[in-house]
Amino acid sequence: MPSRRQHRDDFLIQHKPVLADQVLDALQPRPGMIAFDCTLGLGGHSRMLLERVTPGGQLIATDFDPRNIEIARTNLQSVAGGNFSIHHSNFAAIGKVLQSMSIERVDLILADLGVASPQIDDPARGFSYKKPGPLDMRMDPTRKESAAQLLARMTERDIREALLELAMKQIPRKSQS
Repeated sequence: MPSRRQHRDDFLIQHKPVLADQVLDALQPRPGMIAFDCTLGLGGHSRMLLERVTPGGQLIATDFDPRNIEIARTNLQSVAGGNFSIHHSNFAAIGKVLQSMSIERVDLILADLGVASPQIDDPARGFSYKKPGPLDMRMDPTRKESAAQLLARMTERDIREALLELAMKQIPRKSQS
C-alpha cells in the first residue's frame, strides 16, 4: 500500500497549472527554442513548455524549494527526448544560471510569481493558516533561519522597523496583546 507521501506526490505530479492555455498562447513555444521558467514550482508550466520546445530545444528552470524541484524533476523526466536543467536558486540569479551554461539569450521567459498551494497546504512549511505547525515560512527550508528563529533574536524595535520598511505603513509603537 502506498504511503501518504507517495499518494500526495503522485497527485502533485499530475498538477495542472492555472491559465495553461493563456500562457502557451502568449509565449508561443516551438521546437528548437530555449525556454526559461523562473518559477519551476511543481513543473506544470515547465512540462508544457518542454513538450513544445522538443525536439532541439531546451528548458532551463529555477526554484527555491527543494521539494518542488524533486517533484518537478520526476514530472519533466517523462517528456520523451526533453532537454532540461533545473537550478536550485531564486530567479534573480537568471544571469548567473545562463552564464554558467554559456547561454547568451533565451527565446522565452515565464515567471509565475506567487506561493504554490502545496506550500500553504503543508502545515510543516509554516505558511498554513488552517492547520497548526512550526513558524517556519521559508520558501527554501535549507536557507538561513526560520521565522521563529528570526523573531526569537529580534527586539520589538527591530520587528517594528522591519515591518515599517517592508509594509511602508505606520505601525503603532504600542504592542497589541
